Amino acid sequence: MPGKFLVVVSAIVEREGKILMLQRSPLIDHGAGEWKFVSGSVRTPANFPKASGAHVR
Repeated sequence: MPGKFLVVVSAIVEREGKILMLQRSPLIDHGAGEWKFVSGSVRTPANFPKASGAHVR
């Protein structure tokens, strides 16, 4: 099936019974202020770990 595909990765991070979620910036157009799990797009197969943790410091 020809076409373009976007690969994304998502994770649920749990420690000591607590779950990590990220809140989107109130300044963005799509989903402002919404809560989400850790996720990211993958540019190459080697970047799976980088994509999942790119926004978590």
